[in-house]
Amino acid sequence: MEQNEKDMKRRPAGIRTILLLVLAAVICWQVYKLFLVTDVAKIRPALSEKDDPNLTHNYIPYAGTVVISHDRSFMEPDRFDGPTQLDTMDLEQIAAFRKAKVQEYAQLNFFHQGYDPFKPPHNKIYGQITPKVGWVTTVPYYIANPYILLSLTHANYVAPFTVFLDDIDIVYANGRITETHTGTNGAMWHEFLDSRQGAIAVTMVNAWDAGFYYVHLVESLSENIVPATAPDNVGRTLYSQSSFYHVGQHQKNNISPYDARGCITLQNNGSPTKLVFYLWRKRPPSVEAKPDLIYEMIFQP
Repeated sequence: MEQNEKDMKRRPAGIRTILLLVLAAVICWQVYKLFLVTDVAKIRPALSEKDDPNLTHNYIPYAGTVVISHDRSFMEPDRFDGPTQLDTMDLEQIAAFRKAKVQEYAQLNFFHQGYDPFKPPHNKIYGQITPKVGWVTTVPYYIANPYILLSLTHANYVAPFTVFLDDIDIVYANGRITETHTGTNGAMWHEFLDSRQGAIAVTMVNAWDAGFYYVHLVESLSENIVPATAPDNVGRTLYSQSSFYHVGQHQKNNISPYDARGCITLQNNGSPTKLVFYLWRKRPPSVEAKPDLIYEMIFQP
């Protein structure tokens, strides 16, 4: 009886200890989520509009047609878990690599003169890279393809759909970029959707880097999507997310953060899909405002 009474007295203290540990874990998780959404780079003072070279850049949409190819040469063919060309690069080499890619379609006038990924405002994205450290294999795809302004990934994953394609059909024409995925690529899209459960997400790191700070999914012009219900979702309002590169949990340079505001839910994985995005450089008065650029994706599974 005496032993049982002692056990009873110990239990409240034990329960309190467990509750405190649970509370501490919850607090740590909330702080971690806050870090993910408001990354360290955002703590840096923002550039004023008159000092931001992205916004002072005289952007005029190119009048003409340009076929945009994609580059996977930074990785070994079809090795999505292998080494990358950036693994051994220092910061100067990474900057030179990115700037060379930007020059490939300079006539599109997306990037300002004197673009440098390690100078403001671009250092918000690149400033936390650790040089001469391995990269998550698919992440340098974003750096190697600056004109693929928007990319679709599985929610909570970093690999963009287009990194898995051998060939790609992306065409810029008079202020509009169109990705068209049919045939083999359409079948790959179907496999991509079926390979994991859950929503897809849009990553706008290259759009932000090029100065297109605001994105909106125009649901009325899109097809096979479930209308968003969250008021801060890309399909309901203006969406802006720079993302940033840093050494993550895999001890390799990765891209963060996952942002639920960029999630898109499809009605049917096997149905033709069309996603139409409006992009702006300066914050527009509303999502109905005329865009600076249109980016559309068409999928025929």
